[in-house]
Amino acid sequence: GAREVVIWTDVSGVMTADPSLVREAYPVPRLTYFEGIELASLGLKMLHPRTMVPLMAKGIPLCIRNTMRPDDPGTRIDERGGGDVDRPSCVTSLEDMALFDLQAKVHGERIQ
Repeated sequence: GAREVVIWTDVSGVMTADPSLVREAYPVPRLTYFEGIELASLGLKMLHPRTMVPLMAKGIPLCIRNTMRPDDPGTRIDERGGGDVDRPSCVTSLEDMALFDLQAKVHGERIQ
């Protein structure tokens, strides 16, 4: 019956890249549950894929916020997400592994 779940951490939300490796990384304002699951599966340390399942089932949003900067908006993870399917959301990395998931539009049709 919660309105939302908040995870407090040391960064201002889910970042576009690892801020310890990429100085220009910035927080992503919104993600879908599925994006959160995928990022968690690929190494995002602040989330576990199983965290999302009960939240998805009840439609409860998850917010990632910075303990040291509580006024930062953080990242909201919910059913709607960011809504901009033409913009990449995040990059995550695992050592000694690379995975690319590219999408493009050809004549207005999305291919993967």
